[in-house]
Amino acid sequence: MNNKKSLVLTLLILFFSFSLVFAIDVEIKGLVQNWFSYAQDNSNGDYSLGFTARRVRLKVATKFSKKVVGVIQGSWDKQAAGLIDVYLDLKFRDEFNIRFGKFTVPASVSTSLTPSGKLDFVERSMFVLQWAKLNGLAGFRTMGVQVSGKIFEKKAYYAFMIGNPETSKIFTPSVKSSTYSGEDGLFVGGRVELFPIKGVRIGSYATQSKVSTTDVKNTTYGAHFFYILNGINFKAEYMKGKKEFIATDSEIDYNGFFLKFGYKLNKKIEALVRYDAFSPKEDGFDTFGVKRYNNYSFGLNYQYCKHVKFQANYVIRNEKMAEGFSQLNNNIFYVNIQYAF
Repeated sequence: MNNKKSLVLTLLILFFSFSLVFAIDVEIKGLVQNWFSYAQDNSNGDYSLGFTARRVRLKVATKFSKKVVGVIQGSWDKQAAGLIDVYLDLKFRDEFNIRFGKFTVPASVSTSLTPSGKLDFVERSMFVLQWAKLNGLAGFRTMGVQVSGKIFEKKAYYAFMIGNPETSKIFTPSVKSSTYSGEDGLFVGGRVELFPIKGVRIGSYATQSKVSTTDVKNTTYGAHFFYILNGINFKAEYMKGKKEFIATDSEIDYNGFFLKFGYKLNKKIEALVRYDAFSPKEDGFDTFGVKRYNNYSFGLNYQYCKHVKFQANYVIRNEKMAEGFSQLNNNIFYVNIQYAF
């Protein structure tokens, strides 16, 4: 076992042991997602297939008091160890709470603000995944501090965070050093939501960050509308972003959205369709010659029991190509076998 895997395992064991001694209550959750994928291989016109342990998670939440909760979540995603979450919640009242540590930034609801175990489809929409990559966020998370709360009789929610501009950017001055160096920019993000009537969820967000060492500035904003009630699952979301390279006075503008509809045929089976699009460069194309990615997803979820779920998805990918580039062959069929506790 390498050092990183050993560190994650050691932290989880220590945190769990500490929790048993000092905490009022301990909650342990686990998630395993095993995938089978069958996808077109664009390089040779054939198909590739295989299995992977896509997500293996262990989450420990320790309740030190009614208003103080510590969380640590480790992972072995894609056979690589990692520390997903590590944060402390200070719950003063419904209207005002503070979170400090590493956690999901307050942006698109379709990021890890929607837990991986509760995804409608096997994967999140393409623009959501690309947004995290373009902003330097690992698992949609970074280190920082957030204030949040529910107001107006819980009909509205707000969250505001300041943190590191990228997940990997850390600043650790120490008395052992004569001088220190770090970033002079921060990640700043905020999200607001309204819950006007039962089943309806409306909101928007905005984020901005600057990485001083590379002179890169990121700005994004977006909005969503969800309606989930009586077996109907309708969701729509839009995102627009800009990546500015200050040193060269250039920028990349990108945007994306999805429309999703699902219906529960009974308590166990849900059928879904989704259209999502991502434009990597509004006035151009990416290195593959794609001006816009168009993904048509068809899904079927089967909730075998409370702890076990099966998902099958087929994604038809139909890109809008720039002149001179050939169409990509990249349709995907997935199966996700999920169990959780």
